[in-house]
Order: sequence, then structure tokens, then C-alpha cells
Amino acid sequence: MQPGRTAKGFVREVGGGLGVAGASVCASWRDPSLPDWFGTLRRCTDSGERGAFELPGLAAGNLQATAEAPGFETDARTIERGRRAWRVEFELVASEQSADEAPPEPASAGTVRVELVGAAGEPIRNFTMRTNGVGRMAGSSHGVDDAEGPVSVPIRASFAGDAAVDLSFRAENYLESPLVRVAPIPGGEIELGLIALEAGAVVQGRLFDAVGAEPAAGCVVELLYPGPGAIAALMMSKRHLTVSDADGRYLLGGLGAGRYHLRLQCPGAPVTDRLVVLGKGELADQGESWLDSGRRVAVRVRGLDAGTARLLDRFREIESPIVETALRSSSEAGAGRSGDEDSTVQAEFLAVPGLYRLEIVDGAGRLRVSQEIGIEEGPADVQAVDVSLATRTIRSMLALDGRPATGGTVSFGSVFEPSRSTFKIQLSSQRRGGAQQSRMLGVGSPPVRATVGADGSFEVDGVADDLLWMTWYAGDGSYLGRLWPADPVPRMDLTGVRVTGSLLDVNGTPVGGQVSLIGDLSRPRREATGSRPVPACRRAALGRAGAAWRERRSRNSSSPPSRRFTRSCVSRRQSPAYSKWS
Repeated sequence: MQPGRTAKGFVREVGGGLGVAGASVCASWRDPSLPDWFGTLRRCTDSGERGAFELPGLAAGNLQATAEAPGFETDARTIERGRRAWRVEFELVASEQSADEAPPEPASAGTVRVELVGAAGEPIRNFTMRTNGVGRMAGSSHGVDDAEGPVSVPIRASFAGDAAVDLSFRAENYLESPLVRVAPIPGGEIELGLIALEAGAVVQGRLFDAVGAEPAAGCVVELLYPGPGAIAALMMSKRHLTVSDADGRYLLGGLGAGRYHLRLQCPGAPVTDRLVVLGKGELADQGESWLDSGRRVAVRVRGLDAGTARLLDRFREIESPIVETALRSSSEAGAGRSGDEDSTVQAEFLAVPGLYRLEIVDGAGRLRVSQEIGIEEGPADVQAVDVSLATRTIRSMLALDGRPATGGTVSFGSVFEPSRSTFKIQLSSQRRGGAQQSRMLGVGSPPVRATVGADGSFEVDGVADDLLWMTWYAGDGSYLGRLWPADPVPRMDLTGVRVTGSLLDVNGTPVGGQVSLIGDLSRPRREATGSRPVPACRRAALGRAGAAWRERRSRNSSSPPSRRFTRSCVSRRQSPAYSKWS
């Protein structure tokens, strides 16, 4: 199957009209949601004896095409958006430096002798060997076509100084091989013998226009990795991507088992995103998919002057947004704006009906809203989504051990549900004799920051009017975090119990490990009657259990819990391990 539309044409010398054979003709397009070094997609071919070329597999969007050949300057053309075949004529100008004067190619760092077969023993004639430097960000690929039996594949000369490199092999519809670590041998050959590749899962289907019932050619079809897998794909420059052919068919092979998001991008239609779960070696036929014309959605945000609206998958598994568009001032809001609270910005986009996550980012890049929305089936009218941002100004003071928390900076971030956030905090608590309870919080990033004065005071503007997570960064590099309520707090006490010491085994030998304190260590607790306070050595262990202990003591005043706690403290002080703690 040869997917996508096709560009045909000639590469000629300027003026003379002679064809240039062996010129490299490439067409590329950008994925704006990804970095430049990863988001550029490219298709290439070589011109024939008379300069003619045929370049299939192109997307239907706008493309940039180039032609280059030894001894000539590069010529560039634009292939405009569309699904029909395109004719391109390149005219190359001879460069001042002749091909004979071009610098020679450097010697390689050795070669690899290898033969690839499938799991059933079938020969693999076309494959790619990827070389990665060990311990440094360096990599290169070398393609092999029409291999018959063992072939020699060169290692790039830039790896000649490396003590070791990692090799991997890829082929269409097969899983990538495990890494093979070898030491480069400049001028020598490394014998790897026979390497078998396992067949991967396959996703295939066919696309049709909703209007006209014609096959949808030139649509970019990609399988995206969720969560951490997307980062690994970025680092390895590995993408599962193809373009639908003239019959609307697409096929993606060589896939590992797991969860993916199948994203369809077709000109004139909204982006479609669906979850696909693949088993090992499964053939997942998606059947016929009819491109939805979508529904126009208008997002109106009150309380912002500028920003960005992003539409993502419902559970935010994929960082790459389905839709990302700038928020612009509406004509209605622009006439009578009286301040930030009255400002209104909006964005309009097309989306396929379904459940999504809507995120609003302000002009400074701060995540301000993350909520689930449903785009409904319906007529061609616009579905309105209104978002109101209530902000506040916080004027307060930080205290530590009864004194102002002098200097440093303070930051505030809105607390979201974990699935709505890029940064997560886990709070754990445990009552005495009870099970441990944990709560996961998500914090938007980046937060709003302010400088803390010498008297511990600070002021921040434009923070969300809801529950916040506050972090105070001291000048010495330490930091403390607290939940900041929606109600005004004139003074926040950061005082807590500090525990330092050493971990020793029964013989008094230092050992490695982790120490955790579970509970609320913010303020010392005293008995409500004004009698003897809870001993300091018990505060860290009791934490939130102090309230439950006082409640039990009030119900049964004859019990002697205070003496029991005191004896416990004395027994701990007498133990050898306790004496090592300061």
C-alpha cells in the first residue's frame, strides 16, 4: 500500500533544461504540537536518469519540498494543501564549489555484519539499524534496502571515539530488536550473525468523508503513546505514523501490546482521537470510519485578558492537545471593559462530539482551569462553554517558631484532582491504632510567586479563589509546603517538629533507609483544660491522633493516658537507639 497523495515532476538545470539525475527530492510538514526536532515529518525519493521523480505518501496539508544534488544549490518549492496529485518543477543552479571539490566523507567507526529474519524464519530485506551513544545524547540511523543474506552496515564515524554503542534494528510491521552493545572498531567489522525480529500488532482501517461518501486520502494517522511512553518516543525519535492512501486505507504495524490513542488529522475535518488497546501480535481492524464534520464550540472565559484554550483527551493521557487555540478579546467585551474581573476572551474551534478535558492557560503560561466538558451531538449551531475565573489577592504573613519567616519567596498553585494536573502531592495521615489514609492532590504549574519581606509579609495578585497549595522557599535552599484555604488567613504558622538523627542496626552500625513522619506536625497541642501538655517526644508520633486521644480522655476521666504516654517517653529515652537522635 502506498498511502497519501503523490507529487510528480522534474529536476532540471536552470536555463539549459537538462534533467538532473540522482537529485534528492524531499517533502516535509510540521506537527505544531511537537518540538521542531521531533515534529517534522519527511518523505524523500531520488530523481531518475532524466530528472523525473515520483514522491508518494504525502499528507493533504501544506508541504515544503526541496531538491538538492551534488554540485548544485538547493531549490525549494511549496506544495499547497489538497488531496489531488501535485506537479512540481525544480530548477537547480550550479554552485561555485564543484562536486569534485566537496570534502570527502569521513571514515566510519567500523561495520556490523548482520542478517535479519522474522520469528518464522522469513528474510527481512528492508530494515534500519539505529546507533545510540552510551551515556550521551547522540544517535544515528542507517537504512538497508533489498538485503539478501548477511550485509555490512556502517557505524557512523562520529562514534569512533566511543568505548561502546548500543545498536537496535527496526523493520516495518516488526517490533524493534533488543539493544546490542558493541565496541566500535574503526576499519574493522563486528559479526552479529542472525537476529530475529518478532512480528508486532497491526492497526488498520479505512477513512471516508462524511460529505460525499468518498475515500479520505492524505489524512495523517498516528498512534500516540500515553503518559511516560510519549516521553520515551520523543527521546528515541520513534513515531507510529502513516498517511491514508487514495482509497482511504491506512495500516500501522510493528506495534507492541498496550494502550494507544489513534489520532486522525484530515483537512477540513476536526481532529479525531480514540483509545485503542492492543494485545500481543493482534490485528486490530478499525473498519470504516466516517469523518465527522464536527460541531463548532465557542469557549468564553471571564476574568482573563489573554491566554490559550486546549482540548485534550478526557483523562489527559496524551500531552499533545487535540485542539489548541489562542483566546482573543470578543467584540462585546472590548467595548466596555472596566477591569480584569470584567474582561472576557473567547476561542472557537471544531470538535467531534464526545467527552474531553478543557484547559485554560493564562498569558503567563499558568494553568487556570482544567475541567471535563461534553460536546454534544446536535445541529450546526454553536455550542457555548462559559468559564468564569474568580481571582483574589492574598495579603498575609508567614511565621516560623513564633518569629517572622524572613525573606525567601512564596508560591501558590491551585489544587486540582490528580488527573487534571501535571504536578502531584500525596498527603498521608494515620490515627493511632488505625489504618493509614492517603490523599493525592494535583497542583497546576507554574504557580503565582511573590517575595517575602523581612517581617514575613507578602502580597500576591491574581491567584485562584479556591483551595491552594502554598510553598515557602527559604534563602538557604530549604522549603515548606502547606494547604492554603479559600478563606482569608492573616497569619500562617509554619512551625513544625524537626527530627534529625541516624539509623542504626541492633549492633549500633549505621544503616541506610528512609524515615517518614505521618501526621500533622504544624503546631504543639495542649489539653483543653490547661493541665499537663502532651510531651514533646510524643507529638511527632501522635500527629492528628491527638484530637482523638483528648476525646477519649474526656469520656473516661479516670483513665491515666497522660501517665501512660509519659512512661512511654521515658522508656524510649532509655533505649540506645533513641539516644542517637538529636
